Amino acid sequence: MKFPMWHGTGETQGSQKKARGCYLASTKQIKAQVEAGSIFRGPEGFGDRNVCTLEVPEEIPKKGQLHEEIQSVLFDERDPAKVFKIGMTLGAEHEAMLTRVLREYRDVFAWEPKDMPGVDPEVLAHRLYVIRIISPSSRRTGPFRRRRERPSGRR
Repeated sequence: MKFPMWHGTGETQGSQKKARGCYLASTKQIKAQVEAGSIFRGPEGFGDRNVCTLEVPEEIPKKGQLHEEIQSVLFDERDPAKVFKIGMTLGAEHEAMLTRVLREYRDVFAWEPKDMPGVDPEVLAHRLYVIRIISPSSRRTGPFRRRRERPSGRR
């Protein structure tokens, strides 16, 4: 079984006890043992079998990074707020072709709700159903099942 870990992919085989050890390693509860080597081994007496093998990537990608650099291209000359973004690794020929096709089919894109005639505004907008007269309440904390805690036959 493979499972994600903070620094790669863990793989486990064998008993549930060994799987639990890999899980604890993945949640950083046994951080020191994982950092010591790239292989987490089971406790003494379980042999020299690997509990989980860590496939550590050479470089850990940061979340939210783009795969490539992008550039903004003006969608409509009359409205400079409408732009689309394309990757910079495209060649000049492909970039010109993509720009031409997107501008040719500009009527397909909807920038605002008014750009979609014939669509009911109820579909476009979401509103929560809240009754303003009723005040918000939360669940009371306290012992549950009070009747079961009492001796039977008494209230």
